[in-house]
Parts: sequence; C-alpha cells; structure tokens
Amino acid sequence: MTKTEITEAALSLPPDEQLELARVLFDHVAPDPLELTPELRDLLRERLAQAQADPHGGVPWEEVHRKIERSLEERHTSRQ
Repeated sequence: MTKTEITEAALSLPPDEQLELARVLFDHVAPDPLELTPELRDLLRERLAQAQADPHGGVPWEEVHRKIERSLEERHTSRQ
C-alpha cells in the first residue's frame, strides 16, 4: 500500500476512528517520556494559575469535545 492509499483509507474512516488512529501514530513517534522544557513548564504553571484564579473562565470539556467532533464530521462530509 502506498502512503497516498493509506491516507485515503484513513480519511475514509469515521471521525472517532480517525482520532484513535492519530493517537496510535502519535504515541508511536512521540518521545517517551515527554520532557518539558523550562519554558513550557512555566507556561503550564501560568495557565494553571489563570484557571485557578477564574475557574468559570474556561469552556467545559463536553462543549469543546462536541465542537471538535462536529468539525471533524463536517470536514469528513465535505471531502466525500
């Protein structure tokens, strides 16, 4: 199978299976364990402090998840 054929096959999967495939591929190539740079660690601490200071300022995971799934489904439908 060529890379193009694999890509086409992957894009024909339902969105949830595309996400699972992406996770598997990422886990295969991601460094293990993932090391944080000092800059990234500082950014994460800053974001955590912001979230703790305003616990209602974010978007609930359920809403984010719905938007992502809707976007993936629209993208999948538009490619057919």
